[in-house]
Amino acid sequence: MKAWIRNLAVALVLGVSLLVVGSVPAQAADCRDRIRRAEHRLHEAERKHSEGSKEVRERRRDLERERASCERERRHEHRDNDHDRR
Repeated sequence: MKAWIRNLAVALVLGVSLLVVGSVPAQAADCRDRIRRAEHRLHEAERKHSEGSKEVRERRRDLERERASCERERRHEHRDNDHDRR
């Protein structure tokens, strides 16, 4: 009976570890995708409108917001990891 409980505990720990480790790259990939889309929208606006146009300024602000959002998420994730190590 003890071996069964120990095996179950090991399986649970491994399962949770895989979930945690797997979610970090997914979040990073999501950030990269959001930034790429914002960059693409900026380049499209630059191609269609003049450099100082309202559309280009808005797309540039959107890109800056996405980068800032991803940076906050990255810092938050690192902070959570630091707390887990204590």
